Amino acid sequence: MNNFQKLALGLSVGAMAIGFSAFKSSENANTKLDRAIFFNKSGVQSNIASDYVYQPDGDCLAASTACSAEWNYTGTLTEGAHPNGSKYSTTDSQGAWDGN
Repeated sequence: MNNFQKLALGLSVGAMAIGFSAFKSSENANTKLDRAIFFNKSGVQSNIASDYVYQPDGDCLAASTACSAEWNYTGTLTEGAHPNGSKYSTTDSQGAWDGN
């Protein structure tokens, strides 16, 4: 194999490596999980996503019921959305959700 063939082979292997790594990076970006606080509508600790809602300005008032928990989610959060990932917190914060 002469030097020109070795150079061409090296360049094509390098180009393929860059091309495949570009696809891998975009796949990882789409599956990135974030965390946010979701408020418990029922007041009873749960692992069911529909029991929780996202309220950017929500708050917990003093009480001894389940009020909020941290959940993983993907995508963009909107007011009233339910978490679409797994529950990150092992227990809910205590209080009573003020409904806001």
